[in-house]
Amino acid sequence: MAHTTYALNGMVSAPHHAASAAGADILRRGGNAVEAAVATAAVLGVVYPHMTGLGGDAFFLISPKAGRERGEPPVFVDGAGRSGRAVTREFYLERGLGAVPKRGAVAAATVPGAVSAWERSLEIASGLPGGGLPLPALLEEATAYAENGYAVTLSKHAMATAALHELADLPG
Repeated sequence: MAHTTYALNGMVSAPHHAASAAGADILRRGGNAVEAAVATAAVLGVVYPHMTGLGGDAFFLISPKAGRERGEPPVFVDGAGRSGRAVTREFYLERGLGAVPKRGAVAAATVPGAVSAWERSLEIASGLPGGGLPLPALLEEATAYAENGYAVTLSKHAMATAALHELADLPG
């Protein structure tokens, strides 16, 4: 299931209230929509990790008002991870696997692209009006939730319970 974060005209929408609040706070502090989206995504990675996180992909469609007024197309940032160099059919067959496993260290067939997409989008956004907040400010709420904890949602509890048999023997 894809989850979309919207940050536009002082409003942020995300699938978890804490993430929406973090993005809205960035806008109140003078950040731009891209900075709000990064802050929102960072919080989602902590409080909603069963659906999104640093180990995934991210995509940005950035359409500055000035560019739209000049008829310029929006900028698309593709944060889909590239295939890992060692991810081949033989890699899995040598480990006695007939398919890519759902969980575990060899489950990923691509290198996560989310963080690189955040970085590139923030570079693009540095030339937009507003913004300029430092990365630690954008990650402040996510860091606080990671360090201090948060209430687990019913959906996260249900997903973790359902996957416990798959996760129990994995390191970490």
